[in-house]
Amino acid sequence: MNMDILPEETFHLLDNLVDCFGIYKPIFNEHNNIDDFIVEYLNQSATYFIAIDKEKIIGKKMSDLIPVFNKTNFFTTLCDVMRTGEPFTVDTLESVNYLGLKLVSKLRIVKYGEALAISWRDKSEQKAAEDSYRISEEKFQRVFSSSPIPMAIIDTLNETIIDVNERFCITLEYKREEIIGNNSKTLNFYEDMQERSKIFYNLRQAGRVHNYEVNVRTKSKKIITVLLSAESVIICQTPCHLVQVNDITERKFLEKEVLRLDRLNLIGQLAAGIGHEIRNPLTSVRGFLQIFQNKDEFANYGEYLSIMIQELDRANQIISDFLSLSKTKTVRKKSESLNSILLSLKALISSDAFQSNNDVLFELCDDCFDIIVDEREIKQLILNLVRNGFEAMRSGVLMLKTRIEGKELVLEIKDQGTGIKEEILDKLGTPFITSKDTGTGLGLAICYSIAERNNASIQVETSPKGTTFFVRFRKSEL
Repeated sequence: MNMDILPEETFHLLDNLVDCFGIYKPIFNEHNNIDDFIVEYLNQSATYFIAIDKEKIIGKKMSDLIPVFNKTNFFTTLCDVMRTGEPFTVDTLESVNYLGLKLVSKLRIVKYGEALAISWRDKSEQKAAEDSYRISEEKFQRVFSSSPIPMAIIDTLNETIIDVNERFCITLEYKREEIIGNNSKTLNFYEDMQERSKIFYNLRQAGRVHNYEVNVRTKSKKIITVLLSAESVIICQTPCHLVQVNDITERKFLEKEVLRLDRLNLIGQLAAGIGHEIRNPLTSVRGFLQIFQNKDEFANYGEYLSIMIQELDRANQIISDFLSLSKTKTVRKKSESLNSILLSLKALISSDAFQSNNDVLFELCDDCFDIIVDEREIKQLILNLVRNGFEAMRSGVLMLKTRIEGKELVLEIKDQGTGIKEEILDKLGTPFITSKDTGTGLGLAICYSIAERNNASIQVETSPKGTTFFVRFRKSEL
C-alpha cells in the first residue's frame, strides 16, 4: 500500500485518535511466504506508546526493532490475518514493545489492502494505577488487621459494619462474624442511643469525629468507656466511616481512684491533726459525768448521765475510726494466709449471719499464695465488708470467695441485697458518705485506707440483685 495516496483528512483523523493505530506491510520471500513486516505508519498515540521517535521506526522491519519478532505468536497471528483476510480481535494482551512488556487492550488486526491495519489501546498506565491501588488496599488491610487499636469500617449509606479488626472483637467480646453485616444499633453497642445519633450527625456534617467520650456495651453487657474517633473515607470505591475506639475504662477508674485517695489523704491528715485535740476534752467531760453518777444529788439523773456517757463513748469511737484514716498509721506487716484469716473469723461471721437472719458460704481456693499484710487490719476490713453485706440483705446468702487471678489474690464478698445507688457509687469510700440512716460513712473509708496501706485495691460491682466487693492483693515481698 502506498501511504502517499491517503487523503490529508484521513492522516489528520488517524493522528488524533486516542487509540493507537499503525499500518504494517508484509515482506514476502521467494516462496511467497511472509518473512517480516515493515512499519508503514504510526499515529501519535502509537508513537507515545512505543516511546521512540517516529522517524526511527517508519520504514523499519519489525525484526530490526524486535530481533525475536518473527518467532513470536504475534507474528504468526499477523501472517494468518494476511493470508485468510479474517480479522483478529482480543480484549487484553501482554505485548513486547521496543522498551519491554506492556499491556494492551481492545487489540484489532484487519487486512487493509495489501497491508495490515492494527489498532489497540494502551492499558499499561491504567494497569499500573490499578496495581498501585491494589497494593495500597493490601497495605491498608494489613495495617487495619494488625493494628493494636480497635478499628471498624462502616458503610456510610446504610451504616452497616463492613469490617472490624481482631482488637475490636476482643474489646467488645464479639466474634467477627457476629458483627459483619450488622450495625451498632441492632448490636446495641451504645449505652445511650442519643450519643450514637450525635456521632453520626457530626460525621455527616464535618466528615470526622475526634476523641468523643462515650460509653459502649460489650457482648457480656459490661459497660466500658471509650474515646471514639472516626473519618469519612473512600474504601474500595465505597464511601465509609473508618472508626477507632480507645478503651479508657481503666484510666477513668484510676483517675477516680486518685481523686478519692487525695480526698482520703487530706481527711487523714486532718484527722491526725485534730483527733487527739478533740478526744482530750471529751475524756475530761466523761470523767466528770462518772463523778456525778456517784453523787447522791444527781441520783435522779442517773439514766441521763448514762446516756451522755454512752454518746461520749460513741463520739470517741468515731474519732478512733477517723484517726484510722491517717496514711501515716503504723502497720505491722508479715506473711499471712488469707484463707487462715478468713477461717479464724468464720465463727464470728457465722454468728453475725445468724443474728441478722442471713446465711454465709465460704469458697476458698486451695493454691492461694501468702500475702504481706497487717493481719489485724485485714480482719477489720473483712468484718466491715461482711457486716455491710448482712445489713444490705434480708434472709439472703453472703458469699466469701478467694481465687488467684494472674499475680493477684482476690477476695470476693458478694451479697444479695438491692445494690448501691448510682449517686453514692461514684463517691464510695469517701468519709461521711453513707446510705444508712444511722451510719457515719467511715466504715468503707476505713476499708479503702486499710487496702491502700496493705498493697491492695478495692473494686465494686453492683446491680439490683446484689453487690460484690473485690479486694485485690498484689503479690509482694517483705
